[in-house]
Amino acid sequence: MLITLRALDLDNLLVLSNARTWEQTDIVVTSAHDLAVQLLEHRNECHTDRRRFDAMTNRREVPEQYTPLAKRYAKIGVDMEAVVVHTGKDLHPERKRLSTLAMYKAAKKSAEFFETWPADADAPTDRLFGGSLEEIEEATGYDPDDAAPWAWNLRAVLFEKAVEWSQLLDLLRECGLVE
Repeated sequence: MLITLRALDLDNLLVLSNARTWEQTDIVVTSAHDLAVQLLEHRNECHTDRRRFDAMTNRREVPEQYTPLAKRYAKIGVDMEAVVVHTGKDLHPERKRLSTLAMYKAAKKSAEFFETWPADADAPTDRLFGGSLEEIEEATGYDPDDAAPWAWNLRAVLFEKAVEWSQLLDLLRECGLVE
């Protein structure tokens, strides 16, 4: 639904996702490093992605790898980011804290949008748009059995050099960190 709405406003929407079978995925990314490289390669286009932010199994990876990348999203052209979770208890507190737009589905065909999601809360706060969207269509175009793999493997060298974004991709290629 959000991809369809955003595509109405943009001519060059590019969708990055770890869901291989989703028909709206333009480029499949299956790791933090792969995501960073794709964002650098396409930094003048618009992006969205879906990845693993599990609060239980990725306690260290989310703050150590996601946070440095997320803080640079606007600088490398990211327009929108979406994370799909089943409950706020499953979502890592760091991901909640960095949220600028949270979609929360309290019911199967209803969704509400929020501005913030406190790190210790099960649900987001500061409702936007005055209420919920009703009768939203069921997500389609992907296989629910798609494993949508994700690896937290962001290379430490990615942000340690003080270089321009355009030079960072070249530096990664020189170091053999981009295929």
